[in-house]
Amino acid sequence: MELDEIKNKWAEYDKKLSYNIRLNETLLRKRNLKGSKGEMLKLLVYEIFNTVTSIIIVIALLWYSVYYMSLMQYCIPGFIGAIITSIYIAFSVIRLNILLSIDYYGSPVMEVQKSILKLKKYSLNIRKYEILLMPLLMFSILPIYAKFRHNFNVYDSIEIFLPITIVALIIAYFISMLIYKHLYDKKFIKVEAYLKELEEFENEKDEI
Repeated sequence: MELDEIKNKWAEYDKKLSYNIRLNETLLRKRNLKGSKGEMLKLLVYEIFNTVTSIIIVIALLWYSVYYMSLMQYCIPGFIGAIITSIYIAFSVIRLNILLSIDYYGSPVMEVQKSILKLKKYSLNIRKYEILLMPLLMFSILPIYAKFRHNFNVYDSIEIFLPITIVALIIAYFISMLIYKHLYDKKFIKVEAYLKELEEFENEKDEI
């Protein structure tokens, strides 16, 4: 086999190899970024639902507080509950901004990873504040809810109110832990695995 023929064979092989690498990269990128976007979309839907629900709660609490303006034992907790819920809304809005700013297909994998890491760090940092605020939120909402819904004065029946509030708080903590674990932590693990696989492929491609 002549030298020119060998060179042509190698050039053809190199061309096919490059094509296969680009094809594999395109397919892998499409699959992994689509998977990442799908996982984060579930978070996005939850955050939108959470924000809308919280806004409705704030409006209701403000209305109840004004309605019971002459009864400070209900008015003040109502306003406190509205303030705490507004803080939760602020947390959700910040998470929404990060989620909506992620450009899965137009940005390098490294940038997508940075955005996901930013969202993960932020979620972990504010989690402790959400947990710490939960008892205060519960103790501020339940009295005004019991008064308006059932015309029940919790301050005259502390021995009933406290156990109910504690049980409600335990249930709220349990639900929150499930949400943190299944809707946040597991999603981040899946997305990080998708992006890690794509990053490793790109690194191997650069070494070829």
